[in-house]
Order: sequence, then structure tokens, then C-alpha cells
Amino acid sequence: MLGFIVASILFDVLVKAVGYKLSFESGLRGSLILILFSTLCAGIAGAIIGIFFMGFNTAAAILTFAGLHAVGGVIGGAIGAFLIGALMKRKVLLSS
Repeated sequence: MLGFIVASILFDVLVKAVGYKLSFESGLRGSLILILFSTLCAGIAGAIIGIFFMGFNTAAAILTFAGLHAVGGVIGGAIGAFLIGALMKRKVLLSS
């Protein structure tokens, strides 16, 4: 759980640094930014989980575990970006 707490805080900080308007309202560019941030944060979560909770002692094991989480971040980020775009087009999620 610690890994995902760190990852969610980092995601929020990165999106705030880039700007919510750019992240959520700029079409493909914003979607790619969100997918990139999601991938990065999921990879960091995987590294934290691998080091502290799974007891991996080698860099290869930690990087493999973090890489698998990063793949999940790509998938989750793509689905999330698609859903945000769909909700905005249908005016269910209004832009500011």
C-alpha cells in the first residue's frame, strides 16, 4: 500500500506541475502526458513494493517487478485517458 500512496502523491504533484488544463483538456498531448505519468508512477510503486514488501534483493528482480507494474501503468493510463476523453465529449465530466 505504501508504494501506491507514494505513486498517487507523485502523480498528483506531476499533473499539478504540468497543469490540469494541459493534462486533461489538450486531447492527444494531454492523454500522452497522463499515460507517461501513470507509467512512471506505477513503476515507482512496483520498485517500492519489490524492495520493502516482496523482499527482492537483486536489482534484476526489483527492476523486473517495477517493469511489470509500469506495463500495468501503461494499460491503466490508456484506459483512464480514454475514459476521461469520452466523459468530456459527452459532457458528463465538464472541463473548467
